[in-house]
Amino acid sequence: MKTITSHHDGFALNASILIEALDEPGPGGANHEYRLSVPHAPESAAGYVGKSFVATIQFQRGPRDEPGSMPGLTEGALLAVLIDRITAFQAGEYRCIENDHVLWALKQALTWTKQRAVTRAERGVLGTTKV
Repeated sequence: MKTITSHHDGFALNASILIEALDEPGPGGANHEYRLSVPHAPESAAGYVGKSFVATIQFQRGPRDEPGSMPGLTEGALLAVLIDRITAFQAGEYRCIENDHVLWALKQALTWTKQRAVTRAERGVLGTTKV
């Protein structure tokens, strides 16, 4: 199991979120299953005191519809969720220049994941483990 700390920003909020890669790296060297947990909610979190929050993210492992592959999210799907969330913040009272930069970067990342699919499709290797 690998612990990820790149989200730590020097403040207790992000440092309290534990991110772990649960599986061994697979094809291409990437992990496919992650657990995110917040140990215990503070006293101010009514109804959550003493409880931990856990989310698991399972990414696609292997080509879809191939025997032995594991269904899951794609990076593009996760980016779409983040884009939706930051877009909503930018439409309300939490609008700020930092969120503008985050939104731009997320949209760029999504554009490039889509371009990767286009390039792989043009080469006839989309949906395979071929490089």
